[in-house]
Amino acid sequence: SGEPITEILEEILKYQPAAISVNCISLSTFSKIYESLTNFESPFGFYLNCGLSDINSSVISDVLSPQTYSDFVKYYLQYNPVFIGSCCGSNPEHTKKMRILLDELY
Repeated sequence: SGEPITEILEEILKYQPAAISVNCISLSTFSKIYESLTNFESPFGFYLNCGLSDINSSVISDVLSPQTYSDFVKYYLQYNPVFIGSCCGSNPEHTKKMRILLDELY
């Protein structure tokens, strides 16, 4: 809604959440805010969109391939998210590809 992410996180952290998550945002938006998430001592996670949609449409377009999403997630694993997932535009193949990635790394 336009507030700086740091202000929102400071307010949320007053309630001592088990983790902070972002959901249903694009990869580019997440790339802009991830540092704010990792600057706080609270565990965090993310479920990012794998496609785009107009809010007035039921059609999701520009869907990222499972490999592209997995490659994106791989970079952010260095920041130790406690959970990851995928949102709009994803399918079981996206989840399967992330599982393969995690099995290879851990």
